[in-house]
Formats: sequence, structure tokens, C-alpha cells
Amino acid sequence: MIRVAIPLATALTLAACASGPDEDTFGGQLQLQGGAVAGIGEQWSEGAEMIARGEALVESGEDDRNRGRRLVRSGENDIDRGRDLQRRGERMQREAEEAYRRLQASVGAAG
Repeated sequence: MIRVAIPLATALTLAACASGPDEDTFGGQLQLQGGAVAGIGEQWSEGAEMIARGEALVESGEDDRNRGRRLVRSGENDIDRGRDLQRRGERMQREAEEAYRRLQASVGAAG
């Protein structure tokens, strides 16, 4: 008798677990709603994680943009300094050429 009872009890237990909650009973309906609520809870948690990751990405993007703006300002300052140095160099070159011509003219007039 025990040989028959144990396999039969096992089969009934497995069948009950495999079939899921009975939708016609109040307990079964609560179990089904609990599963739906659990699914909503998982989706809520996933959404909250996505929001946190999105906020971190926005903050990182803002940091990158600010760093880029600082680099652009620095580059523009470098360009301005370079233009000033170029103008000073060109002026010095013109002055040197003019001084050389005057020197040549004075040496030619003396000789």
C-alpha cells in the first residue's frame, strides 16, 4: 500500500505544481494577481535602474560638453596668441629688412 501511496502523492503534488493556480478559486486569483504584481514590481525596478543609468549618462554628457567648451576656449586663446606672435614676427622681419636696406645704401654711398 505504501508503494502505491508515495508515487501517487508525488504525482498529485507535481500535477498541482505544474498546472498553476486555479483561476476559479479566490486563492488562485490572488496567486495570479501576485504574479502580475511581481511582474510589475520587476518592471518598476528595471525602470528605476534605467532612470539611474540615464541620469548618470546625462551627467557624464554634461561634464564632457563642459570639458569640450573649456578646450575650445583654450584653443581660441592659443589661436589669438599665435596670431599676435605672427604679426610681431612679420613686423620684426619688415624692420630688419628695412634696416638691412638702409645699411646697404649707406655702405654703397660711402664706397
